[in-house]
Amino acid sequence: IHFCSTMIETVVSTTTTIAHTVFDTLQSWWNGDQVDDTLSLEVVERKPEVGSPKGIDDILEENNRLKRMLEFAMTSHVIMNEATTMLEDSADLWMKQAEDAVGAKVHEAEQERDALALQLEGLQE
Repeated sequence: IHFCSTMIETVVSTTTTIAHTVFDTLQSWWNGDQVDDTLSLEVVERKPEVGSPKGIDDILEENNRLKRMLEFAMTSHVIMNEATTMLEDSADLWMKQAEDAVGAKVHEAEQERDALALQLEGLQE
């Protein structure tokens, strides 16, 4: 029981840390903070201005904005993928331990049943 309790605390602590890190990272990006010397995504989509020709600077600026959006999406995907993998690994570990514990209890109950059946046969004779 102590082992299970310790494992649960570890999994919860790890999961909480991952969740806080993901939340803080995403929040800083969406709020416009700088992360790794790159600007965060801009939440408001830019609508093309009708009738205004785009100069090379405007095109480069839009290109850089799209690059940041792609970088953000890829980083978010990697973070979420890693968190999911950690949670799946923890779940697999817990399922294996639960299966082993249940299997041991079933085996113990079967042995007890067999012993009682032998006692009953002995008493009936």
